[in-house]
Amino acid sequence: MPDAVYVLARRILLDALQALGDQRDALVLVGAQAIYLHTGDGDLAVAPYTTDGDIALDPSELSDAPKLEEAMRAAGFVLDLQQPGVWLASEGVTIDLLVPEAVGGAGRRGARLGEHGNRAARKARGLEATLVDNEPMEITALAADDERLCQIAVAGPAALLVAKLHKLGEREEASGRSDDKDALDVLRLLRASPTQTLAGRLSMLRDNPRSGAVTVEAMDYLRALFAEPTAPGSQMAARAATPLEDADVVAASSAALATDLLNTGEVRQPQAR
Repeated sequence: MPDAVYVLARRILLDALQALGDQRDALVLVGAQAIYLHTGDGDLAVAPYTTDGDIALDPSELSDAPKLEEAMRAAGFVLDLQQPGVWLASEGVTIDLLVPEAVGGAGRRGARLGEHGNRAARKARGLEATLVDNEPMEITALAADDERLCQIAVAGPAALLVAKLHKLGEREEASGRSDDKDALDVLRLLRASPTQTLAGRLSMLRDNPRSGAVTVEAMDYLRALFAEPTAPGSQMAARAATPLEDADVVAASSAALATDLLNTGEVRQPQAR
């Protein structure tokens, strides 16, 4: 049985997806809940767990109505006054509405979304790949008494890996326990996805104009954070898995899988002439 907080987070995610249903063509599920749809429980003793939901928006697919802010407020969500794009549910679970930085317009944090204003969603670098690599999936509730089902585009494992690596790389100097969990989610993706398949999708993302730059940067983060057992990301994943998993084994596994991916022909960067 999933953790009670994770069950609640899924229920709140479904609330948000229902609220934004008329804008479904613009939505892509990202973050931990998308990762767990691909990886399941995996072979880690640490159960999937998250306290929020992340939804990426493609501005080119947004309709002028209904307004994002009006739809979320009508469903009982409250916009955080300090942080654009953070929507609070009464139970304390948050839904983050995110826009890839490259298509988020001017400004530092809030995405510029025309008729939808500048505070309904916030910009995040690394999500560009999720607009390229996604596929429709059915999202169901985790509680036995909740029979809801929603179909939405879900980011693929390669795009989710790119997004997680950006999140970790950009926050490395201020890492904490939540970032340790993000590093463990990277390991989940590396373990759940065949290396050759993942490499092929990353190559496609690297060659796509919308996602190429962030994918190259993500592979640099993978090399810096995970290519050695003693590297920061490998150690963060090990901390997140302790005490249910052996820390040395988790760190070594993280490094081995990252190195295998980086050495795959499709991912390896061509040498400068």
